[in-house]
Amino acid sequence: MLKGEVMNETLVERTNKYIRECGIKARFICETLNIDEPYFCRWRKGQKKYILKDAQYKALSEFLESKGY
Repeated sequence: MLKGEVMNETLVERTNKYIRECGIKARFICETLNIDEPYFCRWRKGQKKYILKDAQYKALSEFLESKGY
């Protein structure tokens, strides 16, 4: 596995944990970070051809860190 893939899987796990524990919808994150919802959901499910852009990846990572995840 490449380093980027490991980091991506970690971010997916953190995102899913935040959604599960806080009881929010993925739509909330998408609206907050201006990410296309269907694309985001496919990325969360691990479909390989769906990769977040660097700016989206960074914004999501910072968002989760600000929430303690």
